[in-house]
Amino acid sequence: DFSIGAVKVQNQTLGLVFSEDLNLYFSSFDGIFGLEFGGKPETGVDGLLRSKALPANIFAFYMPLDEREPGEISFGEMNPARFTGDFQWAPLRPGMYNKWTVSLLGVQLCDGDSCESVSKCSVDRPCAALIDSGTTLLVAPGHEVASITRRLPVDQGCRSLPEQNLRFVMGDPKKPVVVDLTPEQYIEKDLFSPGSCALSWIPMGTSTGRTPLFVLGDTMMRHLYTVFDVDNHRIGMARYGGLCGGGSFFLCPCAAVRPVIVAAEWCIATKPRQFAHTVSWPGSQRQLHSPVAMVLRHILASLGRILPKKK
Repeated sequence: DFSIGAVKVQNQTLGLVFSEDLNLYFSSFDGIFGLEFGGKPETGVDGLLRSKALPANIFAFYMPLDEREPGEISFGEMNPARFTGDFQWAPLRPGMYNKWTVSLLGVQLCDGDSCESVSKCSVDRPCAALIDSGTTLLVAPGHEVASITRRLPVDQGCRSLPEQNLRFVMGDPKKPVVVDLTPEQYIEKDLFSPGSCALSWIPMGTSTGRTPLFVLGDTMMRHLYTVFDVDNHRIGMARYGGLCGGGSFFLCPCAAVRPVIVAAEWCIATKPRQFAHTVSWPGSQRQLHSPVAMVLRHILASLGRILPKKK
């Protein structure tokens, strides 16, 4: 049995780890709580669904921009203090091994109203995009990453940034979800060495048969309040709201660098209530999670970087 928040799950299947690879050895966490559903073996989310104790079969992520601030995952309900405006919803792509996959209709570079496609993904031949909180960066097949990096030269010394936004078009072509990331959001600073800049893309041989698979990880999710809806088989995204003052009701400006997925210029926030099914984790130095963690750590090791020792 285990408990999460006020919910107790009985007869939960657990997997016991007898040895760790480098991906877990150099990480600060002690285990994995699976967020997949409807497969075998049973995951943590499957156990919560089976308990029938949640108000709704959803869970939502808040990943703060300030790594010193606690993050949050809410089971069974959304936290209205964490988002503003309307949600955009993308239906899950059927027949995928990982359920939390949507159709990717395009990847574009946009300068104002002018956009250029930098991917073979299209409405006629959509790619697959896994929305994954366990991946730190953005992952795509090598030829897709090469196409993007050719059009986005990055000054490794961080003296200047590109001017284009990186746009993802996802979901239903009749009502697509459009997410723009600014250069400040899709370029990682201090990733390989202090004072360096690099694109948040990692090439991997990811595909689902003939369909190219992208993995959109924390690079995107830490700028959006993201809701995973089990019953309606969809993923929702909204712009971060926030508590930027005192009292029980206040009006505050929304940061212009947040992804532009709604037109609102102001956030209306109320004092947050206590959620029975909300779990917070402490702010800390960001870890690199799979599938890119192994690749990056091997690169760092090959460059002679000294990796932290496990205590």
